[in-house]
Order: sequence, then structure tokens, then C-alpha cells
Amino acid sequence: MKYLWLTLFTFIKLQSQNVPLLYNFEPHKIPITNNSELYQNPFAGGIDNPRFQFVDIDNDNDLDLFIIDRDDVLQFYECENPTKYKLKPTRSFAIQTVNWVKFVDIDNDGDLDCFGNNLNLGITFNKNIGTKNNPIFQTISSAVKDTIGNFIQCEFYAVPSFVDIDGDGDFDFFAGTSNGQVTFYENIGTANNFSYRYVTDYWQQLNIQGSGLTQKKNNFQMRHGSCVLEFFDSDSNGTLDLFWGDFFNSSLYYLQNTGTTTNPKLVLRDSTYPKESPIKTAGFNMTQHVDYDGDSKIDLIVGSLFFTQTTNSLLFYKNIGTNKSPFYKLISTNILTMLDVGSRSFPTFCDLDLDGDEDLIIGSDRGNILLFKNITDNQNPKFLDSNIVILSLPNLYYVTPTAGDLDGDGKPDLLIGDYTGSVRFYKNISQENNINFTFQIFGLDTLDIGYNAAPYLSDITNDSLLDLLIGNSAGKIIFLKNVGTKLNPKFEITSSVTDLIDVGTDATPSILNYGNKKNLISGNSEGTIKLFTNIGTSSSPQFSSTQSNSFKISTDLIKINSAPVAVNLSNKIIPDLFIGNGKGGILYYSGSVYLNVDEKIIPNNFNILGNYPNPFNSSTSIKFELPADGIVEIDIYSILGEIVESINLGKLNSGSQNYSFVANNLASGVYYYSIKFINFKSQIRKTNKMVLIK
Repeated sequence: MKYLWLTLFTFIKLQSQNVPLLYNFEPHKIPITNNSELYQNPFAGGIDNPRFQFVDIDNDNDLDLFIIDRDDVLQFYECENPTKYKLKPTRSFAIQTVNWVKFVDIDNDGDLDCFGNNLNLGITFNKNIGTKNNPIFQTISSAVKDTIGNFIQCEFYAVPSFVDIDGDGDFDFFAGTSNGQVTFYENIGTANNFSYRYVTDYWQQLNIQGSGLTQKKNNFQMRHGSCVLEFFDSDSNGTLDLFWGDFFNSSLYYLQNTGTTTNPKLVLRDSTYPKESPIKTAGFNMTQHVDYDGDSKIDLIVGSLFFTQTTNSLLFYKNIGTNKSPFYKLISTNILTMLDVGSRSFPTFCDLDLDGDEDLIIGSDRGNILLFKNITDNQNPKFLDSNIVILSLPNLYYVTPTAGDLDGDGKPDLLIGDYTGSVRFYKNISQENNINFTFQIFGLDTLDIGYNAAPYLSDITNDSLLDLLIGNSAGKIIFLKNVGTKLNPKFEITSSVTDLIDVGTDATPSILNYGNKKNLISGNSEGTIKLFTNIGTSSSPQFSSTQSNSFKISTDLIKINSAPVAVNLSNKIIPDLFIGNGKGGILYYSGSVYLNVDEKIIPNNFNILGNYPNPFNSSTSIKFELPADGIVEIDIYSILGEIVESINLGKLNSGSQNYSFVANNLASGVYYYSIKFINFKSQIRKTNKMVLIK
């Protein structure tokens, strides 16, 4: 018993000082406004080059939205009401694809199946083995073959179309090619069992070449590139016309079907569409004609897939005419409102307007540094997007700001890294509401740390002076101790503090304060977040890799260039994380202690009923309830947060479950069992405590 009380005291002490920590993605928790409206998905991470499809995936009579953009992550936005879409990060569909999805009832059973693509220029087939209300997808083929056993071809950057072009009741397959032609596979199976026969790479003798709106009459070097195809009956005559988004066309090619429902004949009518308000983006436009706003008239949604179109890339053209005589008006260039500064976002926080709360500052890939004021307080933060650019550095890329008072005047100054590896000092000379920074010569001007300098200011050595961390493109983090004063800082490179750290490429460091200890976190080019604990002292730190089970964060939605910053906005014990990424948005993660967490993710009736006996000697029965069939995994943790045993129970049926845990190899003490339930909707983890006494 004496040992047990000692163990409990140790746990309380560790809980107040150490990790383990859990971070959950919450894109809607903290609001952002632009004064006229609240953003629908404020911290969802940005949108770049969206390959999208509107489809009623859950049979509730509204159109949901799937998007795969530049990072090849499939995101699901559920329709809450017309024109209002909410990201559902916990809804997993287990669809195998890389950069596009096409939902279609290919087997005529009343529910939607899904095709995608793979890295080998082929297509995948994911069958819905659930229902039309509750889809569950299973990959049937990662590379679909045609009738003679060859893989169906679809160029990697092309987005194809499934459509019944010959009126026989099944879906044929069309894919554009980078030489300006169309590959056609005829479905010669049945409505219930598809079978694709290769027909031609030169369907309808189409050869689209040119540059759309920018094409000159005397331009003899016609261009062609990857394309997106959409078939839609635009003139309401019963035949399917073709809309062709080409890499080199900033608008859209319109090809009218002058044939019949069983014998199509496509004729190029125009290289701009719609004529009353032509699409004009950077190029490579994807379209879907769909009733977006619920008024029973078919509108036009446009996504620009061109690599430089990193903002205003998902457009809404409202049909203010009729379905038979449509007339389109551009209403919005960004139907999913969220924080998005372009690409490569780098956040930092400081009280820039000196009103007592933390404001958000973001550096971007094109040299702009933007301010998002906190217009409430730290307890209930709310940020204002008023398009305030506090610094514009057009000759620099990947500008990475960090803030701190470096001259003792009470106002936060900026250190700014960039792709060249330089770190520049910008003094805060703001007067009242006039925010202003000016470049000044500083002691870091001759510093060479490689490429992609990512600085971060923090009092790391607990001497009331701001020290400096700088990440670089090689994945290293350089520590510079401040050996000067508050009025005249002087930074010197200090070895051993971060020498053990290597995050891969493009290190973006930050300090995470928890339990009177300073932990170091860093992002990298692959989008992961790594934590490094201080194995030295508070005044002489040394950071080293921590065990993976001590820091839990899912970065499945961040595949390129993570840039985390830790900040305490709500007087919580554990700071929250704001993470920039390669798409120019910011993702918000709330923090909690891992062993005490109860992740309440839908479905909400997964329950742990406890274990009996507890305390126990050698064995105990762990009881829990499952809301549906799913995979169950159990991790046993020591009081130090270390996994001492992992059990995979495989797939279990819904209902009450018992698992007999035998602890022959464990010493007496307090342990935690963490049960993870996995099904097609989500992953849910719940944790409970047990005491072993031998």
C-alpha cells in the first residue's frame, strides 16, 4: 500500500511537469470573421488546386463535397444547408485514390461506388459495401483492367469522366490526354456489372490545342496539356455536351453535342465559357454543373488546378436565368471560407496592438506578412481577417516571422527568415493604430545557416532574455543563446543544445511550455510534427527525441510543410498548436493530457465499463461496449506514459465485450489501458486506470 501511494504521488507530480500530451484537430473551434461573415471552416488548412465532386453521399437530399487538392489528401465537407459546408475531419471513407475521385452507381444497386486513380496512371475501384445512407467502401481493384487484360489508362494529372454517352444504360469512361485528345473506353458489360473495352485514343477526332483567352491569331505554336472533362447537357436538348478544362486555357472549351443520345457528335464552339461572364483563372479549370444554392437551377462551380492558383481557386457562378436558358453570374471566388494566405504559411503570435491579447501573424510564400487581430481576448479568442499586410517583401520567398521585444521599448519586433537562409531584423516603430516596421542592421545579418531559415524567439535558458532557434532546409535546428541584454541582444551559436535533432528537411521550430518545462517541437517538409524534450536543465538545456507515445497528434491532413507554433490562448495548462502548411492555411489543434483524455468522436456510444477486479493481482477483465462492428486495439501504459504492452483484438462485433488481461510480466503499480475503436466512420480512443498489486 505504501508503494501504491508513492506511485500515485509520482503520477500527480509527472502530470504537472511532463508529457504525454494529446492534440486534436478542431478546425471550427476558434472563429474568424472578415466583418461581413464568419468563416465556415476557419482553421481547416487552406485550399490549393481542388479536384472536387459534389455528390449526395449519405442520401439526405443535399449535395456534400469531396476535395482532393495539392497534397493529395481526400477531405469531406458535409452540407449543412445550401452553400454552407463543414469539414468533417473524423469521417473516413477508406477510399483508395491519389488525386481525384468519381462517385457513380456503377453496379446499379442504388448506392454510390467510387473510382480513383493510382500512381501508375491507372484507375482504382472502391465498391460501396454499405448502403446509400451509410456508405462503406472496400477497394476491389487498385488497377482496373479492360476486356483484354490491359490496365485502363488515365494520365496522372488528367481528371476523367464516367458518363453514358451511347444511351445504353451504363457508364462509359473518358480520359483526356496531354496531347489534346480523348481516350474512350466503352462499357460493354451491364448496368450491374461493368466491363470496359478500349476503343480509341482519338475519340471523335478531337484535338484541342491552343491557349484559350490568351491565344493570338498568328500563334502557330499551339499548346496542349493535361485536361479535365465534364459532360453536361447545357442546352437542354437531351444530349451531353462536353466542357474541357485545359492546362493552357484560362477559361474553358465548350464542345456542343450535335448528334443524338445514342450517336454523339461533338463540335468545338468556343474557347471561353460562359460567354456572359467568362471564367478567367490561371488555367487548368475543373467544372461541375450542379444546383449549388438549392434553388432548382443548375449553377456552375469552377476549381482552378493550375499550380500557381493558391487562393480564390473554387468559384461559384450562379444561374440567374433558367435551366433551359442559363445565364451565369460570378458570385464568389472562394466558396469555402477559411484562413488562407496562398501557400507555405508560417504563423507566430504576439500582442501587436498592445491590448492584452495574442494576435496572429502569418508569413507566406510570396513575401507578405499578414496580421489577424484578436478582437476579443485570450480566454475566448476571435480573429479578424481584414487583409492587413504589415510587411511586403516581394523579392523574398517563404518568409518566416517570429516576434519579440528586442530593443526594450515594450513593443514586439520581428525577425524574419526566408528561403535564402537569411534572418533580418525589422524594428517596430508603430504609433497607436499605425502599425509600421522598418528594416535595421542587426547582428544576424551575416549569419549563414543554409536555406529556408525558420527563426523562433523564446527565453529558453530562463534568464529573462530572448534566445533564438533557427531551423533550416537540412532539417537541423541551430540554437543561439542571447549573451547580451534586453536593450542590446547578442546571439551566439551554442553547441550541444540541439545537436541531436534532425527532422528530415525544412525544420520549423517552436517552444512548447508545459509543466514548467520547455519542450521543443518542429515541423518538416512532409507535414509531421516532432517533439523533443529537455534532458538538460532549465538554464542549460539539451533537447532530445521523445518517445512517440508521449506526444500524440494526427497530421493526416498535413502532407506538405508543417510549421507549428504553440500558444496558450485560454489559460489552459497545456498550450494549443496552430500549424501552418504548404497550402497556406492554418490548422488548429487543442491540447490535453493524453492519459486522461476521453476522445468524444462520433459515434458517441463507445463506452469503457471498467475492469474487474480493480485493484487486481495478475489478471483482470476489461469490459467495453461497441456501437458497431470494428477493429479494437488496446495499449497498456505505465505511469511514465510508456507503452508496456499492445494488444490487437482484430475485428469485433457490436455490443458488450470482455477482454481478460494477464499482467504476469508487470510490476505492481498504476497502469492505464487505452482502447481504440476503429470503423469506417472514425477512430475513437478512450482510456481508463487500473491498479496492479502483487
